[in-house]
Order: sequence, then structure tokens, then C-alpha cells
Amino acid sequence: MNSRYLATLVLVLSLLVCGCDEESPAAETTEKVEEEEGGEDESSKKEEAAKTDKAETPVKPGEENIEPAQRKIHQYGRDLLTTRKRFYRDLKVLVKNPKMPMEVLKEEIGDLYDVYESRFLDHGRKIQSLAGDARGVILKVDNYITAEPMGITFWVETEANRLVSINPDLADLLLKSYSLPRCYDFDLLRRNDPGRAKKLGLIQD
Repeated sequence: MNSRYLATLVLVLSLLVCGCDEESPAAETTEKVEEEEGGEDESSKKEEAAKTDKAETPVKPGEENIEPAQRKIHQYGRDLLTTRKRFYRDLKVLVKNPKMPMEVLKEEIGDLYDVYESRFLDHGRKIQSLAGDARGVILKVDNYITAEPMGITFWVETEANRLVSINPDLADLLLKSYSLPRCYDFDLLRRNDPGRAKKLGLIQD
């Protein structure tokens, strides 16, 4: 009995010692879970970092109400675009008024044209005062206009084409109005319409 008891006791102790040296399946499972959780944390951190990298550049004070596409344009260019928007808005109010006789409409558009021509020329002079930076501002303004939806201004040309056979003079005035905002680009005006440029004092004798 004593020999069997001792043998059994030695066997039990041997098993206990072996159990202490080897990691249990439960411990391995726990470590794997911890590793996976740690991996998720790392992935989350990387995703957050990527979002931060892609975030927009902080808006400068005073630019909160400026649309993103205009923030890189000089203030003179932004002022021009604001005037241009108002011009097409005011023109549309006149043209789309069904109660206005065509002759009266022609006079109203002519007056509006004269007012805004002076304003666009003023914008052009301000931009030209930037000297070496003037062409860069004009290019950015042109790119902004090119990226606009066509419907914002194309309605003017469409309406002019409709009126060609009804009232050619009014149609011609509308086509001139369609391109009026471009007179801020003095170099373009000198090339495309030297007679008008001379009349406006943009070409010296």
C-alpha cells in the first residue's frame, strides 16, 4: 500500500509540474484576443491619422463665408466674381419679365450694360495693379468660371438666339451682355476687340 501510494503521489506531482511549464489553451486564447484587440486599435489609429491628413486646410479668419473654390483666388478676383454673379442675376430679372415690352427691355438692358461695364473695368484695373501677379489672378478666375455649370450663364445665349428673328438689335445686345464680364481681361480685350479697347482707353495712340 505504501509503495502504491508513493507512486501515485509522484505521478500527480509530475503532472502538476508539467502543467506549470506549458501554457494552457485558455491562456493562449486570451493572448490571441488581446493581440487581435491591439491590432484593431492600431488600425483605428491609422484610419484616424489618414482622415486627419485628408482634412481641409483650416479656414483663415475672415474666409468663413467664402466658398472653397474661391479661397485661393486673390480678393480682387473674388470681388470680380461677386459682381459677375450680380450682373447675370439682374440681367435675368429683366429678360425673364414677360410683361416688359421688347423696346423697353432693350433700353433697360442697355442701361444695365453701361453700369456693369464700368464696374468690370474697375475690377480689371485693380487686378492689373497687381503687376506680375495679375495674369495669375485672371487665370484662376477663368478656371473658376470654366468649372461652373453651363446653365448659370448659357441661358443668355439661348435667349439671344431665340430673339434673332424677332428683334435682332435686342439679340445682339444680349450677346454682348453675355461676354461683358470678360472685359476685365484687358489683354484679351485688346486682342479680340481693339476698337472697343481703344474706345475704353485701353490702347494708347
